[in-house]
Amino acid sequence: MRANRLAIVTFILGMISGIFVMQVTGQVQASARVTGIGGVFFKADDPESLGQWYADNLGIMGAGQGVNFFWRLVDKADHYGMTVWSLFERGSDYFGDRDQDYMINYRVDNLAMLLETLALAGIPEVKPREHYEYGDFAWIEDPEGNRIELWQSSSIDEGLYLQLSQ
Repeated sequence: MRANRLAIVTFILGMISGIFVMQVTGQVQASARVTGIGGVFFKADDPESLGQWYADNLGIMGAGQGVNFFWRLVDKADHYGMTVWSLFERGSDYFGDRDQDYMINYRVDNLAMLLETLALAGIPEVKPREHYEYGDFAWIEDPEGNRIELWQSSSIDEGLYLQLSQ
């Protein structure tokens, strides 16, 4: 109970300090929240055969074990967003605990700020952050030990879209 109170107080202090920074600097910062689903990943005994089943029966077709579903951003029609669907080998440790059969990737608007807020609430990163041309990634776990992937997407213009869609 005391730990929960401490986490709540720490979270509130973090939020207050963020508001203070915005008032002093006059800059509006992103809200550090989830903005959507970036990907759905799950394990399979035979990813290749299961991927073929999804292709044959549901039309989910892609190279290898994953598919990128592209969509256009409302406020930037010349840029794309994407949601990833991917299969992993049953023995993969990418999800953390080998018993975890799935992992959700959440798109976030400000990864650094969200991770700071989570750290103040006692929620640590579980592996080092990674950067790719299509965005920055971090991983946390929920209270039941499920690994969660957080992704702040880079702007995907026509050139990167063409590269990723092949």
